[in-house]
Amino acid sequence: MAMTEARSPIIRNDLATARENSWERLSAPGTWWSASERLAIADEARRAQHCALCRERKEALSPYTADGAHDCSGVLPDNVVEVIHRISTDSGRLRKAWFDENMASGLTDAAYVEIIGVVSTLIALDTFDRALGLPQRSLPTARPGEPTRHRPKGARKTLAWVATLAPEDVAEEDPD
Repeated sequence: MAMTEARSPIIRNDLATARENSWERLSAPGTWWSASERLAIADEARRAQHCALCRERKEALSPYTADGAHDCSGVLPDNVVEVIHRISTDSGRLRKAWFDENMASGLTDAAYVEIIGVVSTLIALDTFDRALGLPQRSLPTARPGEPTRHRPKGARKTLAWVATLAPEDVAEEDPD
């Protein structure tokens, strides 16, 4: 029976559980973004795949030579849309100067990190489904709650553009 027929591919139980848990986490409040904002980020990551500006930048020798507006939903601020689209479509050519510009636009490094988490989770889930010949799933419904706004006290800017938390700096009140 072909994959396009009614039969779904067999997925190992541990992968199926991880996949469902990831979908559930997308619909929950995060650390810096509400559940509805996280789903708007996920939706925008999907839109980036068909964005004319992103396509032009991807084809250009340098993405910094193409200007214009992203094809977007209009739900999120432009600086957030820029980050989502670039991470989704051309992350290999990001520069520190680009990151610094986005931080100067009012985005925090913590919000940036969560955007990366949402975008990479969505891309992984969509890619997994596409590889199995499954249709793209609809985004889940946002669950109630507020972002935790917990920033680990031991997080330091050492290895990356953003503060990271070394295992030895994890405090009791930090999430696992």
